[in-house]
Amino acid sequence: MDWSKFLPPYVPVRLPSQGKLYIQEELKEGFVEIREYAAPEESLLASANRDNMQRVISSVLDSCIKGDWDVGVLTAEDSYYLLVWLRANSYSPDYDIEVACPNCSPESTVPYVINLASLEVKYLEDEVVEPLVVTLPKTNLKVSLKAIRRSDEVKAQERIAEVRKYKGVKGNPVDLLRRAYSITNIEQPDGIEVTDRLSIEEMCLFYLPSKDSLFIDEQLKQFAHGLDPNVEIVCKMCNKKFSTVLPPSIEFFRPSRFIPRSEDSNASGDSGLVYARQVGESISQDVVPERSESVSPNGEEEDGSERDTNT
Repeated sequence: MDWSKFLPPYVPVRLPSQGKLYIQEELKEGFVEIREYAAPEESLLASANRDNMQRVISSVLDSCIKGDWDVGVLTAEDSYYLLVWLRANSYSPDYDIEVACPNCSPESTVPYVINLASLEVKYLEDEVVEPLVVTLPKTNLKVSLKAIRRSDEVKAQERIAEVRKYKGVKGNPVDLLRRAYSITNIEQPDGIEVTDRLSIEEMCLFYLPSKDSLFIDEQLKQFAHGLDPNVEIVCKMCNKKFSTVLPPSIEFFRPSRFIPRSEDSNASGDSGLVYARQVGESISQDVVPERSESVSPNGEEEDGSERDTNT
């Protein structure tokens, strides 16, 4: 029995970077073909824990995206956007969270439902070039910067335990590591260049003045794109609004409740078909395609019998 016809179809999704930060031919147009979760991805997600989460996310993206290229080249923002797309389409855009209102109950959490389809998306409109070369204000080091990639997120998570054990780093150095991996080259005031990854990492972990680290973070904003993780909530207790960053949780990767399609907060006629040809300013036009039919990239119906599963 050929069960492959039941796999969700691949659909083209526009990337927030619009392909402006890629040299790979498959990504230069700013689209990827992706399908919703199926059984293989559930198995991958079931293996996730605090130490391997970033690598599992890469494996999930690799399993759902069509093509032979390495998902590690995706920007961190594009990969996060696709992860939210997968969650909203595979299950529902409704995401159950528990947060505390800072106005009336900072010590106790209250359940809320966040519509992932309402998150705003920033597309990279300006032409940006990598590397971005800047001179640090404190040390006068000339550094070459690039946008953080998915492979950098994986590397940073896996290096945390190592730098704590062998280098004596205390606390959570993930932001320091991500900053280090955004630097491809350092030119010292005397003209000596440093490209060795471990040497750059050591400088960012132990010796980079805070003024320079803040300057680097500010310069990296020139590459900014993707989903805005900040959500506004109206407190159920005091009716005041407050903002919070979308919290990651097991509920994001595997919802604890099933929401029938008729109750889906983002079900809206044909809006789900729009993403194949046009994308608006929020993810709401990219997620939750109609499930009564499959749509090929040219807009024609397909029965799924000739799909390349690529899993």
